[in-house]
Amino acid sequence: MGRPSKLTDETTRLVVQALRACVPIRHACEAAGIHYTTHYDWVAQGEEWLDRDPADVPDDVRPYVEYSHATRRARAEGLARAAAELYALIMDPSTEQPIRLRGLQFLLTHADRDNWHPVQHAQQLADDIRVEELAWDN
Repeated sequence: MGRPSKLTDETTRLVVQALRACVPIRHACEAAGIHYTTHYDWVAQGEEWLDRDPADVPDDVRPYVEYSHATRRARAEGLARAAAELYALIMDPSTEQPIRLRGLQFLLTHADRDNWHPVQHAQQLADDIRVEELAWDN
């Protein structure tokens, strides 16, 4: 018989809690006492079954499906909250909190590197403003 799995409710809770706070996956896993490759293994095992009827999911796979769903949702919730807060700070003309603003930019940049690149987003914003200014000029 092999050793017991580290995939417990407590491990899931710790990883989810950290991901909601935009902690990078490696650090969230370390705080929960697992290696980040273990996280990716569990997610991969669960994702195979995410789009299937829950009744079809075998009992031995169900914990991986639940973990995969919970961690994906937690990460999305954390990023959405940080993005909304960043947007509110940027749009508020009275904002004089450059340290907080840079901190949120850091979180977004490092928590979601595949989808958030400050230079690209700044360029897109600049392009959008130019298009809007041209529309007003006509």
